[in-house]
Amino acid sequence: MTPSRRWLDTGIALIGIVVFPSAALHAQTCNATTPTAAPTCNVSLNAVATVSHLLQLTVTGGSQTNLASPLATTYDSSAAAGSTPGLYPVGANPGPTVVVKANRGWQLTISAGASNWTFTPDATYHLCRPLGGSYPTCTGSSNSTAGELSTDLAWSIDPVNAFAGLSTTASTIVSNSTGSTATFTLYYRVKWLYASDVPGTYTVPVVFTVTGQ
Repeated sequence: MTPSRRWLDTGIALIGIVVFPSAALHAQTCNATTPTAAPTCNVSLNAVATVSHLLQLTVTGGSQTNLASPLATTYDSSAAAGSTPGLYPVGANPGPTVVVKANRGWQLTISAGASNWTFTPDATYHLCRPLGGSYPTCTGSSNSTAGELSTDLAWSIDPVNAFAGLSTTASTIVSNSTGSTATFTLYYRVKWLYASDVPGTYTVPVVFTVTGQ
């Protein structure tokens, strides 16, 4: 036997000494000796599982909600609605569907990802919003001076009632003190104004958040 082979064989033997007896250290054995007619013994082994925190939020409807393009009647209705979100014209009916799954108490909130809508001017009409800069950049059309406010988008989980303006401050949609599954459909209404809402593409991020309670 060469020295290298002798070392290899010894190494294998040592590994066997360390590994194989370890199973026996965790084994439980009972020996049945009584009663004579039917000797019986029992071994009890715990089944153990660690349950992690589960908070799952799913929003269906694609990567964006396509709101209805405003018509003359939409602008007219917006003017009549004033600052009452529940009277804003229907923007998307319905909007996205939100699904919550949790094994503990939870709270679902909604907020705007920005205080103003971003604005991309129409490539044909070449108009920026009032005080919104000059075409083609319209750099000021999404700021607090010239931008459409996020609160001009109103939301509710009721198609008719309880609409509120979308704010950068999170608003509670619903909360539950225990684990559960729940599904909600969002409804949107939007206020459009003749004087400021010129042709173009308007976008505001809507953020849904689920938090353990």
